Amino acid sequence: MKFQRGQAMVEFAFILPLFIFLLFGIIYFGMAFSDYIALNSFARSSAREASISTESAPYNDIKAKYSQKDLPANIYEWNPKNLKDFKMEDISITTDGKSSKNVQVTINASLSKDKDSLTQIFRNILGEDSLFDIHIQYTMYKEPSSSS
Repeated sequence: MKFQRGQAMVEFAFILPLFIFLLFGIIYFGMAFSDYIALNSFARSSAREASISTESAPYNDIKAKYSQKDLPANIYEWNPKNLKDFKMEDISITTDGKSSKNVQVTINASLSKDKDSLTQIFRNILGEDSLFDIHIQYTMYKEPSSSS
């Protein structure tokens, strides 16, 4: 009977670190997913605002509006002032011989490089930074202005 109690403690000592690692992995994945959802929402909302705008070049105002917003968990680094991270442009898509004007929003974010964060622990374990980078591209039909 005495040996069985010691056996349970040894088994618990072996399983506890794995359980804690799994638990923190689930929490970290949830935080990264919340950042992904926020960036996806930024892309969709900014594309929608640009597509219904009656101004000739509303992109700077829209970029300024979204540059004030932060990510919920800050697992990812996103700099909306950088053209590479937040790009809005008019594009023309041709289908069946018909050309239509569209707004395309591209958002890029990479894992945080903060040395004192949980991200660094997972980066050391999983390696390869670019594997977990976020690239979102959202295209929306540009509505014709009412003045034309």
